[in-house]
Amino acid sequence: MISAVNAFKAKLGVWISHLGNRRLHHFPNLEKMSQAIEDKEAFHPEQFCSHLDKVANEFSRSLGWLPGEFRYHVCQYEEVVSLGDHTGFEATLRLDVHTVEQVKEWVQKLKGSSGVTWRVDVTRPRLGKRVLFKASYKCQHRVNPRAAKSSKNTCCQAKMHTTLKSTRGEMKSEDPHMPDLPFKVIIINRHNHNLFVADAIRHRDVGEKANNILTGLFEIGHTSTSALAVLKHDLQMEYGQRYVYVSANREICPDLPYVQKLFHKVCREEYGTQTGPTMLAALKLQVEIYNNKCNDTCALLGTTSQGAPLVVVCSPLMKKVHQLKHSGELCFIDSSGNMDRENCRVFLLLTHSCAGGLPLGILLCQSEDEQTIAQGLEQLKQVVGDKGFAGRGHEGPQLVITDDCRAERGALRKAFPKATLLLCSFHLLQAVWRWLWSKESGVTHGDRPALFAIVKEMLYCQEIGSVDRLYSEARGHPVAASYEKFLRYLDRLYARRECWALSYRGSFLTRGNNTNNFAEAAMRVLKDKILQRTKAFNLPQLFDLLTSRLETYYEARIVDVALGRWESFQRAKFLPEDGNIAASHIQQIEDKKFVVKGSTQTYDVDMDLELCSCPAGQTGAPCKHQAAVMKHYSCLSHSFLPINPEMRAELMKLTSAGTHEPSTTHQEQQDEGVLTEQAQPSRSVTGDRPQEDIASDDVSLVDNMMEEMKSRCQDPHFTAGLLAMAKQYNVLRSNPSKLLSAFHSFGKSGSLTSKRAAILRRAARRQGPMIGCQPTAVARRKSGAGSRRHLFSGRPVKQHRLSLAVALNTSHSKKH
Repeated sequence: MISAVNAFKAKLGVWISHLGNRRLHHFPNLEKMSQAIEDKEAFHPEQFCSHLDKVANEFSRSLGWLPGEFRYHVCQYEEVVSLGDHTGFEATLRLDVHTVEQVKEWVQKLKGSSGVTWRVDVTRPRLGKRVLFKASYKCQHRVNPRAAKSSKNTCCQAKMHTTLKSTRGEMKSEDPHMPDLPFKVIIINRHNHNLFVADAIRHRDVGEKANNILTGLFEIGHTSTSALAVLKHDLQMEYGQRYVYVSANREICPDLPYVQKLFHKVCREEYGTQTGPTMLAALKLQVEIYNNKCNDTCALLGTTSQGAPLVVVCSPLMKKVHQLKHSGELCFIDSSGNMDRENCRVFLLLTHSCAGGLPLGILLCQSEDEQTIAQGLEQLKQVVGDKGFAGRGHEGPQLVITDDCRAERGALRKAFPKATLLLCSFHLLQAVWRWLWSKESGVTHGDRPALFAIVKEMLYCQEIGSVDRLYSEARGHPVAASYEKFLRYLDRLYARRECWALSYRGSFLTRGNNTNNFAEAAMRVLKDKILQRTKAFNLPQLFDLLTSRLETYYEARIVDVALGRWESFQRAKFLPEDGNIAASHIQQIEDKKFVVKGSTQTYDVDMDLELCSCPAGQTGAPCKHQAAVMKHYSCLSHSFLPINPEMRAELMKLTSAGTHEPSTTHQEQQDEGVLTEQAQPSRSVTGDRPQEDIASDDVSLVDNMMEEMKSRCQDPHFTAGLLAMAKQYNVLRSNPSKLLSAFHSFGKSGSLTSKRAAILRRAARRQGPMIGCQPTAVARRKSGAGSRRHLFSGRPVKQHRLSLAVALNTSHSKKH
C-alpha cells in the first residue's frame, strides 16, 4: 500500500507538470475539448493545475503521515472538517503486521510521522484464540485536567482502535484480508487543536536520540541541569537560526523535570539509590570492578561501628608514589566534604615532589570522628602493605603535617604512633586571626594586629630559647596584659609549641614545607578539575569519578613536568638556580658527598639524602649548593625539576608509560611517536636546529661592533654602562641559554613589545577575569563615614589572603 501511495503522489506531480505545459495526452476529455474549440488561444488548461495541487496537498496531509516499512491497504477513507494545520478524516486500514511487538513498534513510529502522541485509552481482553491484541488509543490532549491554567487538556475527540488477529490454524473467517493483513486500524483523526504549534509540540514524548545523548552525559559525570545545557548548546550549533523552532519540540529538546527524572533513573540503575542496601551493593560492585581492572587490591571496602561504609583507595599510581623516598619522610593529610549529595567526607594523603603534591591514598567515609578515621588508616596500611611509605610499611611516614583537627590528629596517633605530628603554620595563624575577630576573644579592633604579631613572632623565630623569651615578654606586654582571655589562649598555644614553632623543626626533614598547602591545593583540584564543581549522585558515583579521573590527572601532571611543560602549579623553589657556583668550587669527597665553597664559608652537600648544611638545605629543602652539584656532576634529585634525561626517566617511572622499555633505535622511537632525549657529551643551546654558516659580512659586522665598544671605553659617558654590561655578562656566561636570550633582546628593553609584555604579566597575576556588578547597585551603596555620596569601588569583599587581611585589619574568609 505504501508503494501505491508513493506512486500516486508521483503521478500527481507528473499530471501537474503536463497540464502546465499543455500536454494533454493523459487527459483525453480535455484533449477533445481543445480540438473542438476554434480559438486555441482562449483555451487555458493550466488553470486546472490548482485543483491538482489541492488534491496533492490534501493527500499528503491525510495519508502522507503513515510510517514506512509496512504494507497498507485502505479499506475506507472519508475526509471531515479540517482545522488549522491538519486535515480531519476517518479511515480504516489493514496492515501486514503479525505480532504484538510489531503493533507497538508501528504505534511508536506513528507518533513521529504523524505528529500526534497517542496514549492508551482502553486495553481489551483477548476474545478467544483469534484476537491477539486489542486496544484503543486517544490523543494526549484528552486527559483529566489537574490545573485549569497549565493543563494540556482540550477534550480532543481523536481516537484510534487497533485489533490484531491470529493467522494460525484453520481460517473460518470470511475476512478477505486474512491471513495477509491481520492487523486492523480504525483512525478517527478529528482534533480540535493544531498539531504543529509550540503549545502542542511541547507536550510530545522525548525522542530516543535525546535520551541517548542525555544518558551519555550522565555517565561522564554531568548533572541534570548541566546535561540539558550541553544538549541545548549542541542544538544551537546544529540548527542555528532554526533553534527557536527546534527548542519548542519536546521530542528533541526535553524539559528540565523530565531530565531530572531521567538522571535519577540512570543513576539508580548504575549506582543504586542515594542510601540504603542498593547503594551498598552498587559500591561493593564498583570496588570489585576496580580491583579486577587493576589486577591488584587497590581499593578496600569496610564498615564502621555505626554500620556506615568506609572505602580506602590506593591506585596503581599511588602505589608507585609510595616507592619514593619522600613518601616515608613527610605526609600531608586534609579532608573536605560537600562532594556528593550525602555530604561524604573525603580524606586525601599526599607527599611532596617537584611535580607538587602527589597522592598516597584516599579515604571515603560518611563521618569525621576519630574512630572512623583510624579505621580508614588501618585499611590503608593493609592495601599498601610492607612496601608502603618507602618501605616503612605499617610504621607510616616520619612526619605528618595537618591542620588543627582533634579527631584527625588523634586517629593519626593511633595508626602511626612513631610518626611526629606537626601543625600547619598557615592554619595556625589563620585560627589565631579568626579567634581575635570572634566575639569570644573580646579584643577590640585596634589591638588585634599587635596581639597577632606576638604569636607570629613566636612562630617564625629561629632559636628554641627565643620562643620561651617571647612568651615571657608577651605576658608582660601592655596590650596583651589587658586581655585575660588572650593570655589563656596563648598559654594553650605555648603548651603545644613543639608542634607549630619552626625553631623546633631544625632536625626534621620537612624539605622546606611548613604548611599544608599541598593538601589544600589538592582539594581544589578534586572539586574543580575532577568533579568540576558538581556534586556526585551518591558514594558509588563519587568513588567511580575519583578512581577514573584522579589517576589520569596526576599522571598528566607528572608527564608535563618530565617533558619540561612547567605550568603555574610549579613553585619557583623547584627550579635549579646554582647561584653561579663554578665547578672549581665543588670538591667531591665520596660517591654522593661534596663540599661546596661559598663566598664566606664551605657547605657539606649529601646528594644521597638530598641535604645541605646551609640554613635552607639543612631540612632537605632545595638550595643553590645542591643545584650546583646536580648541574656539574649530573646527580639525581627529586627536589628539583628535571633538567637531564636521567631525572626525566626517574619521574616517568611513576606513570603507566614508565613500565615500557625505552626504544633503542631512532626508527623505533619514530614508530612510537615519541622522540626520547639522548644523553650527549655537549649540546648546542639552539637545540636540534641545523647550524647555518655565518657569512663573512656578518663576521666583519661583529668585529666592527667589538672594536667600537673598545673605543667607547675611553668615553666617560659610556664607561659605567659598559662596566655594568660586562658584569652582567660574567653572570650569564655560565648559562648559554640565558646568554643567547640576552643577545637577542639587546636594546629592546624600552620597546612597545616589552611594555605590552609587562602589562600582560601584571594582568596575569589576577586569578581570573573579574565579574562586574550593576551600576545601579553601585549607586545605591553608601560610604561608611556617614556621607551619602555614591561609592564607585564596587562591593566590599572579604580578604582571602591572610597577610593582606592582617595588614588591613579585616576579617579573613575561607577560600576553597
